[in-house]
Amino acid sequence: MDLKRWNEATLWKDAYGDLAEGCWLFAEDMFGGQFCIKGGLVHIFDPETGSLEPLANTLGDWAAKILSEHDVLCGTHLAQRWQEKHGALPPGKRLAPTIPFFTGGEFDLTNLYVADSVEAMRFRGHLATQIRDLPDGATIKCEVTD
Repeated sequence: MDLKRWNEATLWKDAYGDLAEGCWLFAEDMFGGQFCIKGGLVHIFDPETGSLEPLANTLGDWAAKILSEHDVLCGTHLAQRWQEKHGALPPGKRLAPTIPFFTGGEFDLTNLYVADSVEAMRFRGHLATQIRDLPDGATIKCEVTD
């Protein structure tokens, strides 16, 4: 998928409401974590919470950080373990946590499944908009409905 399509509001960004507003997303990690440009800086866009964390001042600085901190920023080690056990992910797929990471879900193979990138982003966007105003440590209850 090209960047123009990935950044279309109706593909998945609309599920985040204003949380993804003004973000130009240009890369993602194995778990669907997004890297974006907003306000002239490169940020990490957390797909589970919709939060932005400044990471670098320029794309060159971002690339240097990715190269030096790839395991932390991209989950390289865990993705490699997944591939050794299950094979490569098909195009358009990402690893998603069964129990969301922000709720304490472990960064472990047993907590991962293969998800469609767009569907996973839409699901997490709806979740992010519902938890956005909760204080840290708040109790949440998930209900699955049709």
